[in-house]
Amino acid sequence: LGSIMVVLYLFSMIFMEILLRSRKLAYVTGIGAGAFLLYTILLIMMAKSPKLGINALVIAGIAFYAFVAIGGFLLVGRRIQYRQEWLRGIILIIL
Repeated sequence: LGSIMVVLYLFSMIFMEILLRSRKLAYVTGIGAGAFLLYTILLIMMAKSPKLGINALVIAGIAFYAFVAIGGFLLVGRRIQYRQEWLRGIILIIL
């Protein structure tokens, strides 16, 4: 599970750095606040389960970085007016 967090960390930091370089500090702050809120809620909910143990921290961390990476990708894509044609292609292939 930890390796998933490393990959998501890489993508989230790349997208956040692109947003910071293009002077979109409000977006970076909003994504960070939303991800922190998600992390806190998940951690509180999963900490009550004795079966998860330390995995609750790892799962909440994965959710945090996934939220940041997806939010950063969507905002950077919107900034450069990128359309996800590949997404439609993958969905049509799967269906």
